[in-house]
Amino acid sequence: MSKVGEPIRFIVMAVIVIVVVVIGLRSCSATASAKSVTCSQFNAMSSSQQDSTLNALLSSHAKQTGGSNLFAAHAQVMMGCSGNPSAKIDNVMSWN
Repeated sequence: MSKVGEPIRFIVMAVIVIVVVVIGLRSCSATASAKSVTCSQFNAMSSSQQDSTLNALLSSHAKQTGGSNLFAAHAQVMMGCSGNPSAKIDNVMSWN
């Protein structure tokens, strides 16, 4: 019985590892692209795209995503981007 279970266990473990790697790569990609967004690009996004971008930045800076943090992040971007359309939104945020 154990000889039959070994290949199945190996396949299940391989699938789990692949899923974790794919999710990790997507997260890194989202964070990298969020860090390069300028204020003018951010303002041209839909509200759901803005939320996704800010959540990726919050996550990359080890801040809690969503809720009041997301609202505060929107406010910081509005203030930081005022009169500076070429600034990167990651740079206009206060990360302390």
